Amino acid sequence: MDNSQDFKKQVLELFIQKKENLLAETKTDQRYKIDGAEADKIDTGGLYESTTQQLLDEAQLQTQPINFLQDEIRTLKSINTQNKPDKVTFGALVQTNYAYFLIGAAQEPFFYDSIKFIGLSIGAPLYQKMTGLKVNSEFHFNGIKYVIIDIF
Repeated sequence: MDNSQDFKKQVLELFIQKKENLLAETKTDQRYKIDGAEADKIDTGGLYESTTQQLLDEAQLQTQPINFLQDEIRTLKSINTQNKPDKVTFGALVQTNYAYFLIGAAQEPFFYDSIKFIGLSIGAPLYQKMTGLKVNSEFHFNGIKYVIIDIF
């Protein structure tokens, strides 16, 4: 494995860890609401039949984000770190003049070792703009000029 593959693997692990941390927080919050529903006896002001029902409804609403996060984690884990694509495609780590973009799952921008990383799903408009482009390609999106420096 060369250095670019090592780097891509490390970045991918960072993204997976961020998603797993968010998933754990969401599950803990859901568990807290379910536990609270079993013990709580607060007046709900007539909006719900009971606080128990309100908390259970809130916990149920968190099931969708939990499923979504689990899907994103599976998607990230499916990315092949062994190949170096020659164009922007699913699974690519794209170095631009603006940031590094991992193509696979949305992720808010974050910095690691003073490097900016952003996750893009394949449905993201920015990904749609850069898909299929190669190293040294330029494009504009929302008033920003991007130059593709490398693709891992």
